[in-house]
Amino acid sequence: MRMLVTGATGFVGRHLARLLESRGIEMIAVSQGSTDALNIDIRDRDAVIAAFRDSQPDTVVHLAAVAYVPDANADPGLADAVNRGGTINVLDGAREVGARMLFVSSGAAYGPVPREQQPILETQPLGASDSYGKSKVAAEQECIDRAGVQDIVRVRPFNHTGPGQASQYVCSDFALQLAKAEAGLREPRIEVGDLRAERDFSDVRDVVRAYVDLLDAGEAGEVYNVCSGKPTPIQDVLGLLVEQATVPVEVAVQQERLRPGEVSRAYGSYEKIQSAVGWEPRIALRDTLGELLAGWRGELSRDRAGAHG
Repeated sequence: MRMLVTGATGFVGRHLARLLESRGIEMIAVSQGSTDALNIDIRDRDAVIAAFRDSQPDTVVHLAAVAYVPDANADPGLADAVNRGGTINVLDGAREVGARMLFVSSGAAYGPVPREQQPILETQPLGASDSYGKSKVAAEQECIDRAGVQDIVRVRPFNHTGPGQASQYVCSDFALQLAKAEAGLREPRIEVGDLRAERDFSDVRDVVRAYVDLLDAGEAGEVYNVCSGKPTPIQDVLGLLVEQATVPVEVAVQQERLRPGEVSRAYGSYEKIQSAVGWEPRIALRDTLGELLAGWRGELSRDRAGAHG
């Protein structure tokens, strides 16, 4: 089987590539600005269609997006052009060659959901309140409009983390600060925002396994949550990391790290995907965070070795 993956050199794409290699699935990598993949801007419809015609994939995983929420909210026009407009181009490419497609939306599409309506089910009305979530809702609608014409499965992942995640995301940010403190590269202090917010964290390797499972056996036209099924306070994320640190640290709340209007709790149910394909999360959050911290330790060690080499 040949699978075309957009955003293939990003955080999730790299983990997906490792899983596909382990399963003997050929991957056609598409990623803007990369020398390790087909260098295509998904906003360029002609280039996207040509890539599909040339590679003739059987399946598609569409990961490419403006994925960092503050970036999307700072430039709504770009978020729409990439997340909705780019999705239209990828959908057209998949239609051109008759490929089955997995569209990766986001749990952010639900927007703020009252606590009494959580865990969030796929039947929850979409109510995205920011530019990122709205761009994902719009892209989902493009998929819905093609139901019965194209073979498309939608997925709404909640927060996910793991080794190699960029440091602007909260788990990786804390882990990098800790690794630097251990290495003597910063004061033994962790700067944080609101630790009371509760989020649904999964390991990225569990998430990409869900994507492949859904491409294998998910029902066309359906949408599935991918999540841990439980809310974790950011305070607990920090605690799990600090437990594994080799130096004592203090915690300092920074006003500039607080996000006005941030949703206090958001977590989903994975009952539907479990029923459909037998998927459930396997990797404990403590283990995920430990590997994330170890990854930053290794990167800092390599940087120091290079500086002295």
